[in-house]
Amino acid sequence: MVAWTTAQLANATGLTQRYIRRLVKQGQIKGEKIARDWIVPDEEADRFIKQRQAEQKEQSQEVGC
Repeated sequence: MVAWTTAQLANATGLTQRYIRRLVKQGQIKGEKIARDWIVPDEEADRFIKQRQAEQKEQSQEVGC
């Protein structure tokens, strides 16, 4: 995949499409608006997914203490 839509990224992360769009608009995820849709480059989507997984792992370890 060369680029992800906000819907695809939302499905991959378990977040809502609305929240993904907000993160893109705030600059926390790099993306580009094409017509009505925000498109996130593949490298940026991978970075965000890995970051999200690390945060979830960290939170689960804190709960397990």
